[in-house]
Amino acid sequence: MYGASAVIMDTKGDTNMDYVLPINDYSIDLQKEIDDAEWLGEFDRADNVKRELDDVKRMINNGELYYPMF
Repeated sequence: MYGASAVIMDTKGDTNMDYVLPINDYSIDLQKEIDDAEWLGEFDRADNVKRELDDVKRMINNGELYYPMF
């Protein structure tokens, strides 16, 4: 089975898709978080998020479509 019909239900009735995000949306959210942190002068936090964004960009370049939130 492929596509949306291939999503497996767990024992609570939630889909496994509840634990992943579209990677492009997540990338945009990280960029916004970096902008906000820099605006507030929280440069250490901005640097940490930049490292995570670099990992996400590598995943995008490798063809990943979703980012796991676990």
